[in-house]
Amino acid sequence: MKSFLANSACNGRPPKNLRARKYRSRPKLVQRMMSERDVARFLVAPQGYGKTMLALEYASVVSNFANTFWVNCQSPCFLRDLDGGVVASTLSLLGGRGSLAIFEDVPFLGDGRAETFSRDIDTLLSDGWEVVVTATPVADSLGDLQKDRICIASKDLLIDADEIDSAGSAGFGDCDRIASFVWGTDRDADALLQGLKTAGTPAELTLVEFVMLVLGEGSIEEVFSIVKGMRKDTLRLLEECYPHLGIDLIEERFKARSMPIGKIAKACHASIGRTVEGATASNRDALVSRLADLLVRHGMWQRSCDLMATLCSRKKRAPWIENVQDDFVRAGFPACIQELFESSGLDGASLSSGMALAAARRLHLLQDSAKSAYFAARVLDRPDAAACQRIEAALLVDECAEGKQRRTAQLVLEGDACSGVAAQDSGLHCAARARLLEEKDLEGALGALESCSGESLQQQPVLLEVARAARLARDVESGRKRERDPKALHRRANALVARAIALCEKKSEPTVYEALLHEAVGFEAVSNANLSRRRKVERILSGLNAQREEARAKRVLSDLPPNVVPLRAASAQIPLLHVRLFGGMEVRMGGEVVDEKAFQKHKATTLLAILVLHRGKEVPRSELLDVLWPDTSSEKSVNSFYSLWSLLRRALVDERGTCPYLAKHQKSYMVDAHFVKSDVEEFESICRMLTFEEPEAETWMEAFARLEEDFACGLLPSESSNAYIARLRERFKTRLADVYVTAADRLCDVDEPRAALWFAQAALDRFEKREDAFWALMRAQMSTGQRSLAMGTFFECKRFMKEDLGMDPSERIMRLHRRLLDEANGGSLVSA
Repeated sequence: MKSFLANSACNGRPPKNLRARKYRSRPKLVQRMMSERDVARFLVAPQGYGKTMLALEYASVVSNFANTFWVNCQSPCFLRDLDGGVVASTLSLLGGRGSLAIFEDVPFLGDGRAETFSRDIDTLLSDGWEVVVTATPVADSLGDLQKDRICIASKDLLIDADEIDSAGSAGFGDCDRIASFVWGTDRDADALLQGLKTAGTPAELTLVEFVMLVLGEGSIEEVFSIVKGMRKDTLRLLEECYPHLGIDLIEERFKARSMPIGKIAKACHASIGRTVEGATASNRDALVSRLADLLVRHGMWQRSCDLMATLCSRKKRAPWIENVQDDFVRAGFPACIQELFESSGLDGASLSSGMALAAARRLHLLQDSAKSAYFAARVLDRPDAAACQRIEAALLVDECAEGKQRRTAQLVLEGDACSGVAAQDSGLHCAARARLLEEKDLEGALGALESCSGESLQQQPVLLEVARAARLARDVESGRKRERDPKALHRRANALVARAIALCEKKSEPTVYEALLHEAVGFEAVSNANLSRRRKVERILSGLNAQREEARAKRVLSDLPPNVVPLRAASAQIPLLHVRLFGGMEVRMGGEVVDEKAFQKHKATTLLAILVLHRGKEVPRSELLDVLWPDTSSEKSVNSFYSLWSLLRRALVDERGTCPYLAKHQKSYMVDAHFVKSDVEEFESICRMLTFEEPEAETWMEAFARLEEDFACGLLPSESSNAYIARLRERFKTRLADVYVTAADRLCDVDEPRAALWFAQAALDRFEKREDAFWALMRAQMSTGQRSLAMGTFFECKRFMKEDLGMDPSERIMRLHRRLLDEANGGSLVSA
């Protein structure tokens, strides 16, 4: 058996894992590497900066991979040979002067190992070898030992102006000039994030990088507030070697490359907890909550919710939501905080009146009347709800519900609750009185709201009631509702709205309530605001309307039957998940391959395969347990299943940090067939075409090539231990044989025997123990004039039937045989 180092020989070809990779030529850097070939060249930068591709280009230019040894230093075999002191001696035996050794991804080496590796490099150089080493900045432990080396560092690897122009891009900052960002795919860019979980990286450095990537931009002081006791040396290293963080120590600010929270979370979900505990006295939930608070302070509303949804445990989300939910609503972003609220499972019996009422407010703003009434009614049902909460809830129920619920709300507005808060909260009292009057006496309702003091008029429920009354007055003025003197009512309503807006404008920034007041009467009717404030109000209103449209689309989609695909597929911008099961599993999200390491456990891919094979149908948990753990006790297998389900969801997280591909309903599990597709569907489609559609030789031969190329290897061939998968594999194999035989027969019927011959021969080659395959091949051979071959096929079939099955061939094969004899004797070939 060859040794590890012997196996690193390229033998004139790039390393196997890099043969499909294309590199962008970087002649300036290659020239710099060639300037002094008798010293070691070190490429030192984080992952994703193009170190490996530069080394690949260098090896191609210098030696075309002849006499080249590409050593994967992440393999434990490298450390084994390094400790054994055989690296230089073994390579010297395998190659001679002029050979090239590339040591890729050297890990951090302690003092002893670093000295040993440095001596090995010196030995190879003295023997006439060229040496190239790639490493991350934290793993570069040979800087003091290889003083004459050429070091191409992170900032040297940044894409220069000429290369940016050739890429057709402009306006790049340092944090964007990373090779994987400019030239790479999403998968290449994700490689940079893998550095967050690189073994051996100091916890403080990893934590600072994580904080900066999450925040995107901000002050160094904010980072200090999160990572207590952060050392200046750490910041200097990050500024020098991690340009994607955009650190400026003179200005004491940073502006990192923008990265989706979902991708950051996916890269470090398993390790960030240990990192936080190693670098601070805090824990992950506390850190994430503080980062989310900073994002809220910076106005990054959606990002803060994405962070909480992906990295904060559910039980710790409720206090954070309660603290910030009013800020989200005032800023005009109710949708994202409501989505976080719903994803956190906060709809239980323990939900407080305040949280339920806040959820009702948000849903009312999003114009989801049914759900708003549901949460508001829960407040009315709670005896511990405060009087002011009950009145506000009653206002929402009265507006959003019908029937019994609405009558209950009106009783609350009419009853003791109203009088009980009248002395303490005149604003709510006025709003309740206006609601009771507005249907029969809109003039009286406006009068009740006009009696509000300036302080009362600024309350959120009162502002909403003013906007509602203004809309009713607009309907009256337009003739949709009948009232005496409609123009006077409209003027009074506009004046009331103008008064409320004037009070709102005393605050530095407009809120969603000011936008709703403008929405009720139109900007031109009452707006005296300056241009800047008006534009801010318009942006709030525009954003709110967009959120309403998206929420409305989701509600429509949730009500659609499962087979209505087009509308649902056009819903949210969710990348399609494509799962290949034939010939081996491959998972692609939005066209990019999901690294198999993300699944961590083999059973995770088996679970995904089982769900995909059910094509969007629910699979009971008990059935999944029987398939995955047939010989394990129920309690143990249930615990294992929950762990596996969580792992699978984390592996399939999209850029927003959610997993839209998997769904759970009570004790059943499924994939969402609108967002998950597989090659099984394509296989079935081709089979249906060959079985039922009109034969067409050219089209069917294309289908044959597709079946042979992608489906002939069988379903998950490496899944040998699962009986369920094995049964399905045999079922699909039988289906393929049936289709080949049927297609050959139908092609013969339409006088396309040469195409039939391909199908029939493939059927017999792959499924030699089928009598109908012999019959199909024999008929195709006879139709193309291959009489001798047809006779040989007959005798082979007869021998198989007699020796293996103890039976005689069927009558239809005997008829073909007699027809063949008739033709040989000069008879005419009759149709079978």
